[in-house]
Amino acid sequence: MDNHIMKPLKNNFIYGFLAAILLSSFIYFEHFGITVKALNSVFAFLGLFLLLKSPRKALFFIGSFMALFWFYWVGLSFRFTEFVYLVPIVPLGIALLYGIIFLAVYWIENIYYRALVTLVAFNIIEPFGFTWLKFEVLLSQTYFATDKHALALVLLAIILFTQLKKRVFQISLAGLALVFALDFSQKVPKLDLSIKLAELEIDQKTKWLPEYRDRHINYALEHIAQAHKEGYEAVVLPESSFPIYLNHHKKLIQKLKDASQEITIITGALKYENKTAYNSTYIFQKGTLTVADKVFLVPFGESSPLTGAFGRWINETFFGGSEDFKTAQRPTDFHIGEYRFRNAICYEGSVEAMFTNAPQYMIVTSNNGWFAPSIQPSLQRLVMLTWGKKHKVKVLHAANMSPSEIVN
Repeated sequence: MDNHIMKPLKNNFIYGFLAAILLSSFIYFEHFGITVKALNSVFAFLGLFLLLKSPRKALFFIGSFMALFWFYWVGLSFRFTEFVYLVPIVPLGIALLYGIIFLAVYWIENIYYRALVTLVAFNIIEPFGFTWLKFEVLLSQTYFATDKHALALVLLAIILFTQLKKRVFQISLAGLALVFALDFSQKVPKLDLSIKLAELEIDQKTKWLPEYRDRHINYALEHIAQAHKEGYEAVVLPESSFPIYLNHHKKLIQKLKDASQEITIITGALKYENKTAYNSTYIFQKGTLTVADKVFLVPFGESSPLTGAFGRWINETFFGGSEDFKTAQRPTDFHIGEYRFRNAICYEGSVEAMFTNAPQYMIVTSNNGWFAPSIQPSLQRLVMLTWGKKHKVKVLHAANMSPSEIVN
């Protein structure tokens, strides 16, 4: 091929790769337990700078590589189906989609326009309802706040660095913008409540097999008994810790009600009623039961964002003809003692709408076995951290196949 054609392609490829690395490195630092806010702040600034100043031909590569670095793990869930061949195909499809999106939305080579796009476009563009690519997440482990104002000020500082001609004035104004973007917010007060966030290790290969059901149920019960023995006031088990329609197991429910006289039990399980399936959280307190159903479902995993014949074909082909889960109309809040919590299940714990008008504390339960091992739990944590910092909500996260922890 003509060298005159290959040379710009190579340069744009490298440009896109470098920009994507800068825009993604914070996830991998988090994954390997490296938290250096100064480094994350510089990389976020440089990555956004390259994005705003990108040549048009590099935009596709920025979007594609960024999508691969952030979301390569999505295809891993197909390891547990008969469609194993989709494991590499799905992330490539996601990369292609985001490459096209970046090329389209950043096409105009104007730094002011691109800053505006960065600020607002990805609040509107959520492919198939997937909400994890938000530029505020870039700021989650930096010195900056994680709201739109901080992101706008960082973008303004980049513009000032590139547009003004008097260097001292330019640096002073840009530095001032960055100062106003810093995070001066106070953290949510510490809970004066002893809660055990159980960390389960149930392999996804066996989780839903009938021959392992009793073993998994006993495993969950052992964690509850151990938390009570250790003197905790409450124990939180991950999403679907009981891999059954729990509301159909009256004896087990009564056993959990009895145990809840001594310790509050919050656990994930399915619910089936009126020919409808729900992904739910069961809350046992002092012999009573409250069931909180999921509000925001995982695109394609729990519901198909596609309607009509194509949506039915997707369900028939890849999900055995199963129907979509149903949802609650609104989030469920509940109390443990004097503290009020919001319930969130896995994916919805990283949806910003769940944090809107939420109490100060949120309990999130997840089953990350679909994607283990990968960076998915680290990205999930960073997204929860982003919205938690913005809305002043402390997240208590109990997970299967990834760390259980308080996210703050």
